[in-house]
Amino acid sequence: MGQITTLLNFHSTLPFKGTFSLAELDPGAQHHLKVLRIRSGEEFRFIDGQGSILHTRCTQIRPPVFEVLNVAKNKALTPKIELCLAAPKGDLLWEAVTQATEVGVSSIRLIRSQHVQYTKQQDAPTARVQKISDSACEQCSRAWRVEVHPNWHKLEDCLKLPGTAVVADENLSTKGIYGFAASEIPTATTAGLRIFIGPEGGWSEEERQILGASARAFGLGPLILRVPTAAATAIHLLRGLYSSGLSR
Repeated sequence: MGQITTLLNFHSTLPFKGTFSLAELDPGAQHHLKVLRIRSGEEFRFIDGQGSILHTRCTQIRPPVFEVLNVAKNKALTPKIELCLAAPKGDLLWEAVTQATEVGVSSIRLIRSQHVQYTKQQDAPTARVQKISDSACEQCSRAWRVEVHPNWHKLEDCLKLPGTAVVADENLSTKGIYGFAASEIPTATTAGLRIFIGPEGGWSEEERQILGASARAFGLGPLILRVPTAAATAIHLLRGLYSSGLSR
């Protein structure tokens, strides 16, 4: 069996047995398959964004029909980890979103911090962020879609949301701390964790004071990290920490 192509199908429902046609797929999946010029006998994975991955085989190409061979239902990663990101511009943002998706972020909010590079007139690029994240799901066969919250969000409002707030800041990194202090590992809640990553220019002193009063400090080591590296490293370390049972 050759390589199996993975396709997103977030906007329509597929059967868990039997067959389905090209017309039953959402427009994005239909377009992707038309570009691929599929052949009879080729196998595909369809991801619904709600934990299901359908393993299928194309049994007919005019019009395309797919037979469901197997369905895997993946549990969502726990605890939920939301990335609150003071968004950099351009490629740094796309890279941060891609890496965060691949290492298991649950949702993303964009913060307009004092040092953010976007002007007050610029809308939050959340539609593009969702598209980039969806593409990363497809590349890594991730069964659960990342929720990208629309619009800009204020730091103070994000800190009031349910769950445990965690901040990774360069001031902590220069002290050589990795993760939480051993005595300060927070217990994961059903509302999950919210990791705050600052802009390329760092949080302002005012923002650091706000974060210091409401968020747990989480160090990423002795070096100053780029935004994409900091986001992916923080999420990956948190996933490892909570999957190991150290937080219980």
